[in-house]
Amino acid sequence: MINNSVIRNCTTPAPIIQSMINEHALGKIELKNIYQKWNGENIEQIKERHNDNPYMLRIGMPSTDNQMAKDPMYFILHYLSYNPLTKDVEMRHIIPHRNTDKIYIGQSIDEKYYKDYRLFVDGTAVVGDLYLKNSQSLRDVPLSRTIANLVAKVEKLQQEIIDLKRQVAFKDTYKQEHFSK
Repeated sequence: MINNSVIRNCTTPAPIIQSMINEHALGKIELKNIYQKWNGENIEQIKERHNDNPYMLRIGMPSTDNQMAKDPMYFILHYLSYNPLTKDVEMRHIIPHRNTDKIYIGQSIDEKYYKDYRLFVDGTAVVGDLYLKNSQSLRDVPLSRTIANLVAKVEKLQQEIIDLKRQVAFKDTYKQEHFSK
């Protein structure tokens, strides 16, 4: 028999839905389970109607990710969250993925023009920094620093061209009086 002094209330918050993927549901969650006022609307209609979080989902923040990763009860790989900026429901992955094959982000017919790519992004990509490992001289230099150095060199060369144009415009190297004799 368990002593009553050992039993304690749960200290981990437990909202209505934990958003854990069930192998029987194949990654599907009914909308009425995360949106309590559901009356047959789809995601677009719900987004138009609400300005704040209408779902019973966590807002995906770094602190929320940290709490989910340190959950002592479950080994949570990913969870559904609400993004207040885009008003979308997102799947936030807590553990890193190692992709051993190609990654496609978006859809494009340009894939047939490039044969040896591992990542194809059809659209704008926002990255912290890039390193070019094939170039020996640029291997340890981030691409942002290389671009900043090139911009500084171009500005310096533009200033030198302006200075040279000023010198040529105001100095007459050949005067007519020397050639008239």
